[in-house]
Amino acid sequence: MDRPDWGGVRPTMHQKAPMLAVVVIKILGAGMVLNKRSFTMKKKNSTGKTYGEYWNTGDILGTSVDFDLNEIRYYKNGKDMGIAFRSNKFPTLYPCVSCYRGCTMKCNFGPIWTKSAPLGFYGLNPTVNATQKKNLLNIFLKYHKQGTTLSDSSSRDVMKAKGVMSLATDLGSKNPMDPHLLLLAWKLRSKKFCEFLDNEWMVLWANEKASSLEDIKASVNRWVKELQSGESPTLFRSFYVFVFDYMRREKGEKCTALEKDDAIYCWQLLEFDKKFKFWPNWTKFLGSCDSKGINRDVWDSLYRLHEQLQGDIGKFDEDDFWPILIDDFVHDSLLKK
Repeated sequence: MDRPDWGGVRPTMHQKAPMLAVVVIKILGAGMVLNKRSFTMKKKNSTGKTYGEYWNTGDILGTSVDFDLNEIRYYKNGKDMGIAFRSNKFPTLYPCVSCYRGCTMKCNFGPIWTKSAPLGFYGLNPTVNATQKKNLLNIFLKYHKQGTTLSDSSSRDVMKAKGVMSLATDLGSKNPMDPHLLLLAWKLRSKKFCEFLDNEWMVLWANEKASSLEDIKASVNRWVKELQSGESPTLFRSFYVFVFDYMRREKGEKCTALEKDDAIYCWQLLEFDKKFKFWPNWTKFLGSCDSKGINRDVWDSLYRLHEQLQGDIGKFDEDDFWPILIDDFVHDSLLKK
């Protein structure tokens, strides 16, 4: 660093959904260096606006990164202080701490937390013993072998579609509307439709402390209950965003939109039809409009519209920026009534 009074440290590890906890052991002096991706005693983020609460000796500070919503949040003693930063897309991120001379901090990368981690987040330091590793690998290979052809039988790192569907059935999925498969793909950070990688598999279940199929099934059932409970709107929104990108990949990486029928199926699978008061109006409007598909902007904006209205069309903000399809829907199907 440019100033000898300051020192910084950055770990070499990172992952897609990190959670970092920092215990402030001792502080001398006031404030810390202001950084675009830091939470400081000055309570400012990259825009210079006041953010969060002051902290002092003994406080536990936390950081989480959501790579679906592209948001960074900070926590003080387990309290969520809200969104600090948003980005269109985050690069590879590493947690780091900068300290002024005389300041002492202790970093905790998990998997054991003094304060509970927010729903859906894990630490940067999953641990797995030899027995657990062997069991998890055997479970993965069991489903990997299903649907594997002779040409790719030497590849042990990918679970193909047939094995993925068999796994979903064994985890409790009884019909196409059950969310088990999508939830598992979301938690595994799967980048390809109906394919799971062994490294994604090992990291997730190490964080979940699972070592058997029953452990895995218990985790998936817990995730289903967490989403259905509505305890964390942010958790649902993150899953909602993931589902669009995951489902469009079924048509190929170059596909940028879902066909209307596919989008409706996904909304129903997410039970968004039960959350959005104007769902009947929306599906009727889609059936009569000329739009051939639902792109990412419309998908995200419909959820934003749901959050804004909360069932009351009088809360619609005319000055907000909306995709043409959403704007037409509101004016043609809701405001005219």
